[in-house]
Parts: sequence; C-alpha cells; structure tokens
Amino acid sequence: LIAGVPVLWAGTRWYLRRAKPAYLAESATYGVINAELAETVDGARTVEALRLEQRRIAATDRAIASSYAAERRTLFLRTVWFPSVEFGYVVPTFATLLVGGWLHSRGEVSLGQVTAATLYVQQLIDPVDRLISWLDELQVAGASLARLLGVAHVPDDRTPSGRHPSGKGIEASDVRFSYVDDRDVLHGVDLRLRVGERLAMVGPSGAGKSTLGRLLAGIHPPRTGTVTVGDVELSELALDELRTRVALVTQEHHVFVGTLRDNLVMALDLAPAAMAGVDPQLWEALDAVDAMDWAQELPDGLDTRVGSGGHALTDAQAQQVALARLVLANPHTLVLDEATSLIDPRSARRLERSLARVLHGRTVVAIAHRLFSAHDADRVAVVEDGVITEIGTHDELVRADGSYAALWASWHGHPADVVGA
Repeated sequence: LIAGVPVLWAGTRWYLRRAKPAYLAESATYGVINAELAETVDGARTVEALRLEQRRIAATDRAIASSYAAERRTLFLRTVWFPSVEFGYVVPTFATLLVGGWLHSRGEVSLGQVTAATLYVQQLIDPVDRLISWLDELQVAGASLARLLGVAHVPDDRTPSGRHPSGKGIEASDVRFSYVDDRDVLHGVDLRLRVGERLAMVGPSGAGKSTLGRLLAGIHPPRTGTVTVGDVELSELALDELRTRVALVTQEHHVFVGTLRDNLVMALDLAPAAMAGVDPQLWEALDAVDAMDWAQELPDGLDTRVGSGGHALTDAQAQQVALARLVLANPHTLVLDEATSLIDPRSARRLERSLARVLHGRTVVAIAHRLFSAHDADRVAVVEDGVITEIGTHDELVRADGSYAALWASWHGHPADVVGA
C-alpha cells in the first residue's frame, strides 16, 4: 500500500495547488451569466424597442463561452488528477501480486494467502478513494463558500465613534461624491436643513437629486466633505442609531412573504411579548398613508398573507406599505425619494396631504418629479449637474425667473400665469 503513496501525494498536491483558483473562476463565470440573463429579462422592453436583441444574445454568448473555458480548465485538472489517483491505486495491487507471486514460487506462501493479501489491499484502497473523491467536492463547495464569505470582507463604510448628536439639524458641507473614481456626481454641495421644515428637491433626471438624498440619509458617506446631524457625522453613527434619526423611502419597495402585520411591525423593532397591543398603531400608520380602505377589505385584515404566493398587492399598495413602515419607524428626519412615483397623480396628491399631517414637526426632504410637492414645501432646492443652483420658497424662485420658474412654467404650460402667481 505504501508503494502507491508517492503517486497519490504528487498527483493530489499538483491538483490542489491549481483547483482553488480554477473553481473560483468557474463560479464567477456563473455569476456573469446570471447577470446577463437578468439584465436582458428586466430590460426586455428596452431591448425590443431599441432592437438590441442580437447584442444581448452576443453578450450572453460571450458569458457562456467564458464559462465554457473555465469549465474546461477544471475538467482538465480532473482528467489529469483522477487517472494519476487510479494509477496510485494500481501500484500497491500490482506490487502485492508481484511479491506474492514471487513468494508463492518459492513455496513460502500459499495461493490463498496471496489472494487474501490482494483483497485486503483492495479493501484499504476503497476508503482512500472515497476520501480523495471528497476533495474534489470540497473544492467546488469551498469556491462557492468563498464567494459568500467574501461579502464579509467588504470594507465597512462607517466607523461608529460613540458620539451622540446634540440636536436634530442636518447639514451637508462641501459634499462631493462619485460612484466611479474621478467622476464626481456631486460637486461641493452645501445644504443646511432647518429642523421641522419640508424641503423639496427638484431638477432634471440624472442631476444628482437621489444621490444627495442618499447621502443626507446616511446610505453613502461623501467622498469629501461632511454630512452631520447635531454636529456628528452620519458615518460616525451605528446603523441602529442612524435609522432612529434619519430614514429613507425610495421608489423601490418590497413586500416580504408573511402577513400584512409582519410587514409593518418590522419597523418597530419590538420584542414578541410587546406585539399583542400594537394593532391600533398599525392601523393608524395605514390610515396616515391612505391605505386604510383597501387594508380593511383584505380577507383577513392584518393577518392576510401577502408577498410571493399570498394576496397580490398593487404597486401603489406596496408603496403605501413601505410608507407606513416609515411612519412607524418615527425618525426625526425623513428622505422621500420620489416615494409616490408609482401612484397615480390624484392618489399621490392625497397621499402627500395625509403624510403632511403625520410628518408635522419632522424634517422632511422630498425628492419628486411632480412639482405640486415643491409648491407645498417650505423651501425648494433645484439640483442641476450635481450642484444646488437655486434654493428658496416656491414664490421666491418663481419670481427669480430662473431654472425653477422655467420648470414650473413648463409643468403648467402657462408662463404668464405662473409669473403672475
């Protein structure tokens, strides 16, 4: 048996030194294929409208070709390693037969003893073969696990300092931010939010409104400059504390599998024992976002199962659930990033008014493409090309006859009437 060890050791060592990077590369190509397919499916209408079918097919073909090459690499490793292992199994069997035959020819052992020795060697080889076959499976599993554990090695974007804000005011000072190195999307933004005010941010698509909103909510730290609450940078606050002070609701929303109650109480962070008397608070939150009517009509009320496989909510209803979570979370500053964009204008107007009642006394930053939100705000900030070009009340900006006045006139279609207002 020992005669086969050098062959097994050499072949396995050669394989293990090359298997890990090869399987990691193979797993990465699977991710690329999934991403290409997901993008094609999600953007199917755009692909059809712009006649990009052949381009998307070519991109998917390239991803498959890359995956094929990676799989050929791992296949090559196996086709070299497995035969070497099998040869390592043959060596002790051959040696046993050779030595046994020589001893039998000399009359020192019987034929039965040679046969028994050969069978024993075969039985010892079987567990070794199982162990070595597991090595290949462990390489595949290790590559998959490495991709998961790699998320834990992503650098944290915040380092809690233990400081606690002394107030509720939020201020951005000389803020710059980029998603890609050397390509800033915000260029030295300065903004001070007054406690309790409602600030509307308007501007063309791609101007940086949503990015600035995410920085004000502490989702991203600025590349340079500071965003502070009560003189403490948002990046210094632990996430649990940050979300009790600032919260963000975007046009993206998600309904989790479970009851409607489950989808709401997650914003309260309550112990199971405290859930019993929470229903009135949930109904108040739903009422605040104009969701009371349809919620009461659900088959089992708050106990109705929603999400995948449950009662289907419309996009508008799902967004109202997200807004109700925001009401329940009760932070002192709220950032609404086009939070009513999926609701029809009449419902959105009604929802904005009901939210105004609930959000009274809180600082609100509303990012919207419907200008009635700006009209109702205490101040309006116009964001263009990554900078705030105008800020003031609705009336002040209309009288200034700048970018905001042009947006307002375009929205109404009556420039003269707007100026007169």
